[in-house]
Amino acid sequence: MSFKEKKKIISHAMKDVENINSQVINEITNIAEEVSFSKNSVILNLDDKLDFVYLILKGLARSYYIDIKGNDITKLLISENDYMMGESLFQSSSFEVFEALEDLHCLRFKGNDFKNILLSYKETAKAYSEFLENIIMYKMKREYNFQCLDASQRYLDFKKNYSHLEDRIPQYIISSYLGITKESLSRIRKEL
Repeated sequence: MSFKEKKKIISHAMKDVENINSQVINEITNIAEEVSFSKNSVILNLDDKLDFVYLILKGLARSYYIDIKGNDITKLLISENDYMMGESLFQSSSFEVFEALEDLHCLRFKGNDFKNILLSYKETAKAYSEFLENIIMYKMKREYNFQCLDASQRYLDFKKNYSHLEDRIPQYIISSYLGITKESLSRIRKEL
């Protein structure tokens, strides 16, 4: 992929950043490298060093935890034009797994370099702060959903947020995301 193509993709990914200048886009483009992962591959495993941030260009991934019984619990679903990073900008090793649910095509950035560029410019530092706020809001909403909503309500919330992806996600992953069994998910779908 040419520099010009990467720059166009990054410009599109940063379109919501107010007053972003071309120097920021160029710096980010300079550290971007193209990578691909095949379906079902593990991109990041438990305790791996968190070195990279990925921008998904094509495909679908998820992050998940492993509970004390060895079950995986889906934390997040990540698709086209989303960043896949977990807590890579905040800590040194991973306590979650990232897995490709489909073949993935991404741009990859060294996490520290990416963060340093973002924090070096007023407009991207503001966008970075807003991004962190959105992460906190997402986590608060997930916590609320698990504490205050029943499984049917959590499923309706999932459909609202991920309707465009639902047909691409295996049922066992949807049930894992909702914190229910596959059988419960089937029953909820029939009832609704």
